[in-house]
Amino acid sequence: MTIAHPLLTRPTARILDAAGALFLQGIRTRAPLDATVARFLRARHDLRGAERGFVVDVAQGMWRARRRVEHAAGALHDEPTRGALACLFLVGARAVDAATLPIDPAGARALIGAWRVTDGAPAEVRTGLPSWLCARLVDERGAEAAAALCAAFADTPPTTLRANRLRADPDAVVRALAIEGIAAKRTSRSPDGLVLEARADLFVTRAFADGMFEVQDEGSQLVSLACGVAPGTTVVDGCAGAGGKSLHLAALMRGTGTLYALEPNERRRHDLSRRAARAGVHNLRVGALDRQARLKDRADVVLVDAPCSGTGVLRRNPDITWTLTPDDVARLAGQQRDILQGYATLVRPAGRLVYATCSLLAEENEAVVDWFLARHPDFSVGDAGAVLASAGVDLPGRFLSVDPARHGTDGFFAAVLQRAAR
Repeated sequence: MTIAHPLLTRPTARILDAAGALFLQGIRTRAPLDATVARFLRARHDLRGAERGFVVDVAQGMWRARRRVEHAAGALHDEPTRGALACLFLVGARAVDAATLPIDPAGARALIGAWRVTDGAPAEVRTGLPSWLCARLVDERGAEAAAALCAAFADTPPTTLRANRLRADPDAVVRALAIEGIAAKRTSRSPDGLVLEARADLFVTRAFADGMFEVQDEGSQLVSLACGVAPGTTVVDGCAGAGGKSLHLAALMRGTGTLYALEPNERRRHDLSRRAARAGVHNLRVGALDRQARLKDRADVVLVDAPCSGTGVLRRNPDITWTLTPDDVARLAGQQRDILQGYATLVRPAGRLVYATCSLLAEENEAVVDWFLARHPDFSVGDAGAVLASAGVDLPGRFLSVDPARHGTDGFFAAVLQRAAR
């Protein structure tokens, strides 16, 4: 069955050329893809409204299918233009009706034939993942689950929000967005989550300016909920990064107690402070890692959302697969062990240490937890499923483990580690 693109039913040659140009720019630069998109759109004043959304959506799809696009392009008689690359992706991966594209019948047949060539290509071409990663997913999860993951990685991820309960409950956010013409509905697991029914420019809305929501994947929200924080307590987010989980933790604490968000990057600390002000968060203390020593044995909960391979967020960051190697994963696992061990000293007796990643690989998840427990007998694995159940989330299991194939979220792992009382 052929379909029309949801944003533009008959894109012009100019729009398709722009999509192909953005795709090529993304694979030729070393900058993060979101920065590449922002720079490209700033320079392309001719693109308006749905045109911008179409160009970005198509380029992002092409990045996710990069290996297959390049393989198919190599099967064409002549080197394709930028617009032809976009058409190749649309008629091949998206099954768009070639009659809606500015190409002649012979050209359409050539593009469809080239794409079909990739059906017999090696797995790393068809899945978009390097062969070592395909093999590891099969080994750890089985062939059927690995195939489902590969298919999910090729899909466009949803736009998911977290209602900021310091400003408004989820239903109030749905109503506020509806007034501005944006349809959203509640997520199936996170009690704070909302998912958009169509693409929208959220950052120009009154609801965003009023701090009513943050953009945050549902899987990320589940990690915050697995921390089981309570109002009036002392909590540490040890690898705060952009601060999405920090702001969620602050809301779960109802703005009381003290939340320390530790982040070495000065720009990220500045951005987090600005976001906290918009969200009405007043119990957050943003600082560098030198504050860590002063918090020894003081925290009720410490979250270590460790730097990782990012294999759980490949839908959003497909460029990870272009360079990631097994040596990278081994190096990251070593860093994760060191970080987890370092932050464990901040947990008070009978307190909780939550280790989390956005990786799907056991080497960065269960293996790190096992390594830590073997060296810290005063910690034991708690029941992540029970902690989530207390927040109204039905995800039983010793660990939190979600992924795009089974749950529709990005891939996240979390282990709840309980320190013994003295």
